[in-house]
Amino acid sequence: QHLDGETAREDEVPQQLVNLIRFFPERWLPVKKALLRPPGEDSGVEVSLPWRLRLARACKSRGFVAAAEAESFENMLEASR
Repeated sequence: QHLDGETAREDEVPQQLVNLIRFFPERWLPVKKALLRPPGEDSGVEVSLPWRLRLARACKSRGFVAAAEAESFENMLEASR
């Protein structure tokens, strides 16, 4: 839930990430690469796979991630189960 009591939407991209993409596009590429990396690949900092999948889908709906990239990530997750 948000601080104001509203429940977060499934397709919501955090405002900080939107600002990063908008104002610092060169910094978005490494973040996107980390978001869409294969499961189990060590990055030093790990975000759970369900959250990565949710964020990847939200970024796809906003046009920040190509549909093919998001679908490829989803297929990798399915294959790793």
